[in-house]
Amino acid sequence: PMPGVGGASCAAMAPARMRGLAPAGCPLWAAALAALARSPLVVAAPAAPVKAPKPLRKETDKALRLESGCSACFPHSKESCAEEQWNRCCEQEIVCHNHHCREEVLGQLQANTKVRVRAGFVSDDDARAEVAKGMIGRVVRTDSEGDALIKFWHDNYDEEVLRHWVYRQTFWEKLELPERPVRMRASRVTSCMDNCTLSM
Repeated sequence: PMPGVGGASCAAMAPARMRGLAPAGCPLWAAALAALARSPLVVAAPAAPVKAPKPLRKETDKALRLESGCSACFPHSKESCAEEQWNRCCEQEIVCHNHHCREEVLGQLQANTKVRVRAGFVSDDDARAEVAKGMIGRVVRTDSEGDALIKFWHDNYDEEVLRHWVYRQTFWEKLELPERPVRMRASRVTSCMDNCTLSM
């Protein structure tokens, strides 16, 4: 072989696992391959999405209050309530109960919890991405508000992973927990009772 740097051949200068890649008589190639072997390539991870700001707590609490007309008749005197008034008060009470009690039924999301999307939704972050029905996910982490950063994929063989923030309320409405079937059944029963109440 032609001499390389310091009398060594190109192939001899290259690391053992890369000697077949070094063209004979090209010391620069061998030196470059040696440098690559010593310095593994670092691929920058995609930037994590930023969770979208949520409404202030006082605004949320205000939206969950029953309208003022409910205090005169609901729930103690249906006869003194106009039908439309009663129905509105009933709907508002159920919304309030769902907000405050759903977590008792479903529990909190925790790191590594498996989820499945039962209804498509838009992610609760700056990406505003569509998360499709049927996608599978794992919780990466949660924050102090109970919201979760979740990695989603379409199936177990999918190499493309999407990371998005999901509000606690979005989890209650759009996700299901394949590994917690008892809690999911309890949630369905609760929803059924709510619907029955509204239809009365």
